[in-house]
Amino acid sequence: INRDPKIDKGTINARVNSSVLSLYDSERLPGAMMVKDGGFTQHAWADVDKTIGDELAAASAAGKRIVLLTNTVISPSVKAAISVFTAKHGLKLNSGDKDVSVQVGGNVDHVQYDTISYAGLTNANLRTFGKRAFPAYDLSKANVVVGIGADFLSNWGSSTENTWQYADRRRPETATKDMPMSRHWHFEARMSLTGANADRRVAVRNSELPSVVMGLHDAIAKSTGGSNVVASKISDAVDAAIAQCATELLAAKGKSVVMCGSNDVSTQILVNSINSMLGNYGSTIDLQNATFYHQGDDGTVAQLIKDMNAGSIGAILIANTNPAYSLPNAEEFKTGLKKVGLSVCFNSHADETASLCNYITPDHHWLESWNDLNPKPGHYAMVQPTIRPLFDTRQWGESLLNWSGVNTDWHTFVQDVAQTSMPAMA
Repeated sequence: INRDPKIDKGTINARVNSSVLSLYDSERLPGAMMVKDGGFTQHAWADVDKTIGDELAAASAAGKRIVLLTNTVISPSVKAAISVFTAKHGLKLNSGDKDVSVQVGGNVDHVQYDTISYAGLTNANLRTFGKRAFPAYDLSKANVVVGIGADFLSNWGSSTENTWQYADRRRPETATKDMPMSRHWHFEARMSLTGANADRRVAVRNSELPSVVMGLHDAIAKSTGGSNVVASKISDAVDAAIAQCATELLAAKGKSVVMCGSNDVSTQILVNSINSMLGNYGSTIDLQNATFYHQGDDGTVAQLIKDMNAGSIGAILIANTNPAYSLPNAEEFKTGLKKVGLSVCFNSHADETASLCNYITPDHHWLESWNDLNPKPGHYAMVQPTIRPLFDTRQWGESLLNWSGVNTDWHTFVQDVAQTSMPAMA
């Protein structure tokens, strides 16, 4: 087990720091709720468990699909609880990559949906390398860093990890001939935190970002013998900046990185080609030990909404996501949700999605929770509560176990998973 300090170096970002405020939010739901005609009625957990358990059994017996719709799951214990739940209700796992966003078979599916989608990048990696994954970046090895619409110091990728790696190479007092202070180019439409720190910030329209990628690709391909994609002209100033950026990247082959915030697969495939021509894979970009973040797939979610509206979903259980608010086609999702026989939400508030479900079985706040995390291969972390639960809530993994006929508390289950799946952590 490697609780590697390289991931965060003991730091947290502003969002984590301020999340303690949500612990004491008076709008948190105090317990298990039944939703009817827009009203919320609190019920005993035993009553709600029996009702939900019976309805799940009925949906399974009728051959209707049961769907778990969650954000990206990186907890071994939560994955184990999902496996227990799916085994109880008939899932037959496909062979292949265990970390794919949906495993279809039997009548239970697990669909992962990320509010901020990285599906363009992960699907581009699937197309280019045969592996659908978000790569691990190491900016501490990069002499030249290029961001194209990717605010990697604030809200793109693993921003906390990116920040300390970036800062590690931005100190002139520690720069050497072999490890000079990194050079940072940034192309973006708005002034971001990352752009404000760049050596060269080039302002372009959002619509021009794909052209920046194509221009950079063509300039590098011309010098490396790669295939040309015929980039369109943007402006004399921007085109000159792209040419200069390409020159600096070529001078730092194997010690550079290009990151792009686009969610378009074709654009990200070109970014992959740029990094390949520069020899960055295996150096500043690691796909062999890619992170387990950002597993959501927009195509799978779109198909789920179609299936909901077609009436083929018998039950849907929603955890840590609010698609009725965040989806671009939220109205279509809400219409489909009405056609699902059983809908359960584990969210802690009566948000846009939870208020449309039949039941709300609120999860603990993360500061009240036992948990485990596996962000990268070989990297694990244990999570322990800092306070007893303030309300009559329950961790959603324990709810899945309860509805699967497993009578155990979540703390014990996490310990069991640690002893079997992570022996060095026991």
